[in-house]
Formats: sequence, structure tokens, C-alpha cells
Amino acid sequence: MEIIRINDNKLKVILTEQDMTDYALSTEELNYDNTETRRALWEILDEAKQKTGFNAAAERIFVQAYPDKKGGCEIYVTKFGEGERSVKREEGKRILRGRVSIFAFEDFNMLCEVCAKIHKRGGVYESAVFFHSPLYYLFIKEPLSTAIFSQSKLSPLSFVEEYTPRAKSNLLGAYIREHGECILPKNAIERLAAFGAPVTANTV
Repeated sequence: MEIIRINDNKLKVILTEQDMTDYALSTEELNYDNTETRRALWEILDEAKQKTGFNAAAERIFVQAYPDKKGGCEIYVTKFGEGERSVKREEGKRILRGRVSIFAFEDFNMLCEVCAKIHKRGGVYESAVFFHSPLYYLFIKEPLSTAIFSQSKLSPLSFVEEYTPRAKSNLLGAYIREHGECILPKNAIERLAAFGAPVTANTV
């Protein structure tokens, strides 16, 4: 097993086929809902802490595993900090009320890429991210000065629709607040932009 600390928030772990056997993992069952996967992941993270100082014990993290052709896999771990293990649902319900644009993403990397582009363009927005399987929902509250253009090509966020359509139902926001998991309650654009485009999938 090779453990690479990319930076304070990113970790890469390379497992060989023998490592997979030792941890009782299989490429077909690499899912955090699986008890063995969860146990193995935290054993690996414990070892990573000892070897590299990467501590994810009190953090909210995202994980994605990429099986390779030799029977092993690469695991990427990204943590978001602030010691947040969870966000209460009641808090999530109150996030970003009013005129909000909502964009849904199947791919977390694409979400990060879009956030980086929004941030690079100099826009400052209230923003949050919810997860409701299998999609990530980016909530953006535009300033009043730009919100009036939210449905036109004059909107500073119109380019986002090149990646994914803007949600058209006002009921979607209420549904996602009620049933989704709020993983980034504030400053989501800035925080995801800072990661560049982390490779991630499962919420832990």
C-alpha cells in the first residue's frame, strides 16, 4: 500500500491486489454503505494519520475509489474541515431562502470545476451544496442586482447551464432541503473552488 498526502485536505491511497485481499475488499463491493468497506477505510485512514499526519477523524470527507486492471485500486480522500461530522436537517432547511438558482450535478468533479470557474470570474454569492443520491445540488443566491437576469443570458451564472440545466421547479429547493443532506452549508463555491477538482464520490 502506498499513501500519498497531496496536501492538507487531499489524500491518495494506492492498494495492490494483495492489499485488497488483506483488507477483505473487492472491487465489486467498494461502497461506503458496506460494513467491510467502512471498516477498511478507517483502518487505512488511521495508518495514513500515523505515517503522514493526515487526520480525517473529526472531518467531513468525500471518498472515491478507482479499481485498476491488476485487481487493486486507487482511493482519493478529500476533507472539508471545520470539524463538521454532520449538519442538522433543521439547519439545512433554513439555508438560502428567497431567490435561489439550483443546479444538479451527477459528477462531483464537474461541480468543483464549475465552482472554480464561478470563483475565478469574481462572483461573490451565498452558496450551499446538498446531496440527494445520486445528485449533488448547488444552491446559489445571486445578489439582487443580478438576480433579475437569472433567467436570461445576461446572468453571470448563465454559463453554468453549459454543464447542467438550471432547475425550473420552485418546489425542488424545498424538497432537497427536506430530504437531502446538506454537506456544505455556506461558502460552497469558495470552498470547492479551493480544492480545484477533487476526485470524490461518497459522503462520510
